[in-house]
Amino acid sequence: MMRGFHAYTLDTDLIIGDIGSKIRFWNVILNGNKSIDAKSLSMDWGFITSVGGTIRGAFNVSTSLTLTTSDGPIIADLTLNNTRGGILSVVAATTNSSIEITASLFSDLPPQPPRFNISATTTNSPIDINLLTAPRDAPLQVEVITTNGPANAYVHPSFQGKFQLSTEDLEPELHENRGVVVDPSGEARVR
Repeated sequence: MMRGFHAYTLDTDLIIGDIGSKIRFWNVILNGNKSIDAKSLSMDWGFITSVGGTIRGAFNVSTSLTLTTSDGPIIADLTLNNTRGGILSVVAATTNSSIEITASLFSDLPPQPPRFNISATTTNSPIDINLLTAPRDAPLQVEVITTNGPANAYVHPSFQGKFQLSTEDLEPELHENRGVVVDPSGEARVR
């Protein structure tokens, strides 16, 4: 594991190749005022920020990740592997542009289940969060906030627990997939 990868650019796009499978960083800090595009990055924690540029990439994270920009979209494919216990948190924030996050959640930490928090915030644009996988019995908190745009959160079929929907200008909608879902705990409970 490398200690850190830090890059600060001005008026230049920051493009990072497919290095996520070759090297893991303890921390990644990327700053600039243009687009940041990472084919793949692997890290314990990261802070990636742009002023006015797109943030796009595949990120493998074990502790925390913050993605912030303004007037640019955030498009992230996340592998969240909680290997240390505690809460693995992701924050994505932009203004006047969309957020698209696809995330796979993993952990192999018995006996305590890992915790995951994902927060996405924008204005005047949509947010889409798609959770493809989740560890059994892992507490999950997803907060999606937008003004003047639709917000969608798709959770893995094994999700169990509470959720809350609210809106100021429109009626919230809940779409359930009533297909057959195997009890993720292996206890053959009917869902």
